[in-house]
Amino acid sequence: MKRARTKSLSWQNKHIGSRILLLLFTIFVLFPILLAVLNSFKPIAAIQRNFLTFDLKDFSLSAYDKVITILRFGEGLWNTTVVTLLSIVMTVLLGSLMAFAISLVNSKFLRTVYMTSILLICIPIHAIILQLVPLLKSMGILNTYFGTAFVFTALSLPVAVFLYTGFMRTLPRELSEAAVVDGCSLWRIYTAIYMPLMKTITVTVIILRATYIWNDLLVSLVTISDATKTMLVPRMYAFNSSTSTRWDLVLASSVLVSLPVAALYLFLQKFYMRGLVSGAVKE
Repeated sequence: MKRARTKSLSWQNKHIGSRILLLLFTIFVLFPILLAVLNSFKPIAAIQRNFLTFDLKDFSLSAYDKVITILRFGEGLWNTTVVTLLSIVMTVLLGSLMAFAISLVNSKFLRTVYMTSILLICIPIHAIILQLVPLLKSMGILNTYFGTAFVFTALSLPVAVFLYTGFMRTLPRELSEAAVVDGCSLWRIYTAIYMPLMKTITVTVIILRATYIWNDLLVSLVTISDATKTMLVPRMYAFNSSTSTRWDLVLASSVLVSLPVAALYLFLQKFYMRGLVSGAVKE
């Protein structure tokens, strides 16, 4: 018993440096977030006077009131939610189906498709952004929810295929073979056997891609020009100009825009952490 306790204390002492580094990193990350939240409740004059302090006398919700009115926040929230949901549904469905085929079928063509999709992760959106407008226009989906969701799905599929394939390859092939013997179709095997086992991976894909889509500026700015269909992040640029920046409105809008994805992560975080390591080690 004493030996085990000594070993435990030795392990803790060995990792005290790592704990200190993690604590410093946490403070480094949380400090600017805390400053942004506190300053969002201050008028612009108080922010310009001293950004690093907070006086209860300066507390005000006027910035939030102006943001909701100027941004037409409800309209922007609806647009962002519709595009995000469309993108996530298509990403999960198409990504899992591609991974299902790649993991079960021993095909050189599918292996090539998989490697190509992995390589596409390395290509930045800036390299293809100029080709998006004429492509979407020729398809008749420019300036529509579906057109923007179509682009986000294309950008999200490589990551989804990578995560789903890595997990499916750890599942025993006997699962699908036994289902085939019992008379199950491929669609039945996919929906009734594989998808229920991939809840953690699906949640991971949802969090990773929903966060990216929700916070995106470039794609939504290029694919949507109709003011009534613009997403929340492009609307925030109304508070910036070449001569001045309304920091009270910028900070308040940043807090409001961040709340939905922060709530999503907090609600699904335990599945997210499991999903990140699923498929990393073959059991």
